Amino acid sequence: MVTAILTSARGGSDELLPYLTTRAEVVLTEASGALIDRAGDHLPGADRAALAFAADTTVRLVVSHIVLPREPIEQTATALADLAVHLFSAAARPAP
Repeated sequence: MVTAILTSARGGSDELLPYLTTRAEVVLTEASGALIDRAGDHLPGADRAALAFAADTTVRLVVSHIVLPREPIEQTATALADLAVHLFSAAARPAP
């Protein structure tokens, strides 16, 4: 979905762009849900609320960096992946 939105915007049509800006709820919800499901498969004992927070935070950061990039894409992707691993690992740890 993100690829379709960005491709259409680069081609001169911005009718899908609101799905990354003012109407991003669909993208955020679907992408977060996919991450929660995937993480839940690999971290079965993880706290669901912590997984939801990790997924939502990761997706929001990714969308933000897609819309307004600062660094080269490879550098940003690596940094975001490292952060996501940290967040999901924290969700898998038992609460103190």
